[in-house]
Amino acid sequence: MRTYEEAAKLARFCANQARIATVETLADEMWRLALEYQQEAAKLDSENLVPEIGERPKFSNERRRAA
Repeated sequence: MRTYEEAAKLARFCANQARIATVETLADEMWRLALEYQQEAAKLDSENLVPEIGERPKFSNERRRAA
């Protein structure tokens, strides 16, 4: 089982990878994973804030659909 710190680190890593991805499907998948790890971290430690992962990647299909 992961700790809060591990899940938060994975969330930030996936978010960063999503932002630098040059393939749309990869950016979308990495962002999806970032959100999953962010939620996992929040569930693991209710005393900590939800880890900040930054903005959704500009290249992401998800961002275009939301606009």
